[in-house]
Amino acid sequence: MEPQTTQQQPMSAVPSNKPRAAKIAAFAVLAMAVIGAIVGGVLFTQREADNQASASALPSAQVHISAGGELSPETVQIKKGQAVTWTNIDGSMHSIAQMPGTGGSTAEGLGSNPIEENSSYTYTFEQTGTYAYYDALSSGHQAGTIIVKE
Repeated sequence: MEPQTTQQQPMSAVPSNKPRAAKIAAFAVLAMAVIGAIVGGVLFTQREADNQASASALPSAQVHISAGGELSPETVQIKKGQAVTWTNIDGSMHSIAQMPGTGGSTAEGLGSNPIEENSSYTYTFEQTGTYAYYDALSSGHQAGTIIVKE
């Protein structure tokens, strides 16, 4: 009896799913990366929108100017991008001006023309810092502070 020989096919002739599986795995990784980038971008954009909306949704601060230029409250804390409104509830005219020489922050354009009784002046603070101001028309030159945080 003669030994039987079997012919083996070369490895390259044997069908393999390895290249196809590698392509599928690479596609899956790429797809997950794209989806992650989109979701991350959406979440970041939404977070930024929420931050902006929360700053604008908060009411602006109110300061009342009464007899003798008394400011109430004297110190106000707000977020960057919010406004402060000064309302004259006194019969005399008042004017908001930045306090010179305090070493604090300065805000371009902060300062009012004379504010008549029952009228208001509003200023929006776009930069963080501590701003000192006073009533330039009152005899006591009452002073106040606006603290603007991020």
